[in-house]
Amino acid sequence: MATQVKFISDPVVRRVLTWDRLLPAVRRSLEAFSRGPRHPQGAVQPLRTSVSVEEHQGTMLVMPGLMPGEGGSAGALATKIVSLFPGNAAKGLSTHHALVVLMEPGTGAPLAILEGEAITELRTAAASAAATLELVREKPGEVTPFVCCQVRIWARKPEAAEALVLQLQAEGICAEPSTTVQEACKYTFEMNNSMVC
Repeated sequence: MATQVKFISDPVVRRVLTWDRLLPAVRRSLEAFSRGPRHPQGAVQPLRTSVSVEEHQGTMLVMPGLMPGEGGSAGALATKIVSLFPGNAAKGLSTHHALVVLMEPGTGAPLAILEGEAITELRTAAASAAATLELVREKPGEVTPFVCCQVRIWARKPEAAEALVLQLQAEGICAEPSTTVQEACKYTFEMNNSMVC
């Protein structure tokens, strides 16, 4: 019997992929990746494949991966597909598009197709947070966490920046949108102990 493949949109991803779920999952995946593919609990993540679409100055990237299960879970088998077409900006279109195809690791049966923009943004931020937390834990005298007085957010899509600002503000974080990446960076560099991610 064929499985019904689910489609999960970015708004749904943003609603269910909360920090309390995401950060531990990203930490586990980084640990599994560090173990290497030959370790029983190591993640398998081959180098990404790049396909050039020269006629339209675009690129498609394919990034497969296998995450081992733990505690009775089956693990995860997925492939992220990203297209980068810088010329889309002149057409009023997004320059990046992404999908994640999730497969059942025991049978290879397709389970879901997820819009990948939110996943990419959230995973990138969570990986930075996980690495910082690990540094603080392992070298507390050498790494000093800081509290930022204000966060400036820029995104290729202004509505994405606005959505993140609203989400951060709802969590009590002082955040403001920036209209350009230069504006966000200028503000960041003018503040002491600031960084750009």
